[in-house]
Amino acid sequence: MSNTSPHFRALDGWRGLCALLVAAYHFPGTGFIENSAIIRNASYFVDFFFVLSGFVIAANYLNRLPDSKSAARFMGLRLGRLYPLHLFTFLAFFAFEFAQAAASGFRAGFNGMSVLEAVPTNLLLIQSWGMHDQLTWNFPAWSISCEIAAYAAFALITVFSGRARWWVYAGMVFVPLALLWRLSEGYYLSTYDYGVLRCFAGFFAGVFAWKAWSILSARMQNLSRAEFTVLEIIAAIAAFGFVASIESIPDYAFATPFVFALAVVVFSFDSGMLSRLLQMPFFQKLGLLSYSIYMVHAFLLTRFANVMRAFHDEIGVTKGLNALNGETFLIHYLPGDVLMIVFMAMLIGVSALTYRYIEVPGRDLVRRWLDRQEQVRASTPAR
Repeated sequence: MSNTSPHFRALDGWRGLCALLVAAYHFPGTGFIENSAIIRNASYFVDFFFVLSGFVIAANYLNRLPDSKSAARFMGLRLGRLYPLHLFTFLAFFAFEFAQAAASGFRAGFNGMSVLEAVPTNLLLIQSWGMHDQLTWNFPAWSISCEIAAYAAFALITVFSGRARWWVYAGMVFVPLALLWRLSEGYYLSTYDYGVLRCFAGFFAGVFAWKAWSILSARMQNLSRAEFTVLEIIAAIAAFGFVASIESIPDYAFATPFVFALAVVVFSFDSGMLSRLLQMPFFQKLGLLSYSIYMVHAFLLTRFANVMRAFHDEIGVTKGLNALNGETFLIHYLPGDVLMIVFMAMLIGVSALTYRYIEVPGRDLVRRWLDRQEQVRASTPAR
């Protein structure tokens, strides 16, 4: 397979921005930022990852999976990209939980999301395939579990469906959406239970976004930067306006994959002023670190919550209820916003370390192993 792959720099910036928005959504505090409609509903930006993943995978592999051997290598590369950091963050959660349990003489610990029965499913990355009745361990990894299923489905369909592939791809958008609507009783933001269906719909909507880009790329070359800028502004307003208003129109949530697919197509041309903004070094760095930001933020937030819980009297905050470990910290308005910004800076710094020392070495190690296996097979005489 050729190593030449298209690259979409504005979409890299989008990826980094969405990772920070999801982390902000989980931040256990209050303030102007946390109370904004965009942040309150930022869990929808996980679906942007699904759509973007389908787009990028189709761009890179749609015509590079001719047989089962190439599909197996594809899955190996994808696991090499995702699994090392997933394993690292899981082990971080497990080590902390084990230390807490040991400190109590193993009379407490391993409860809530950190349950022992979820250890095998998390290690196998199948924890969100309907295996549990709650999120477990590093809870953002539910979406990575679902993406692995989407990669496998894409590879199988691409290799074995022949000329019917686009009909099958279409089915993988609309059938999961219909099933999600039916099984979840109209609740779109499914995770541990029907999250795979949500992921399939977004991922394969992204595959069609790539198809749209392929058709439109030659026809849109004559558009000016100003015209592209107008299209980008419309797409950005549609995406962020949709997320901000979803509380008042919850039935429209099932349109999420299509709204984000529109944004992905428009920004994939890298041609307007908003694209130029997203191509600035800061956003490109965020895009590079986006997977680490997404996977590391829950562990850092829970440790932050531990510190706040221990010293809330000294630093003058009060406690309330929230999904994150059952508590939020009512740090109102500007102080809460400042604390969130400080946390985000810390998160970016830690993510830079995990990217350099976990993501890249793990990815390269798996790629080298796959290359060696191919060389061994090529040098082995056929029988």
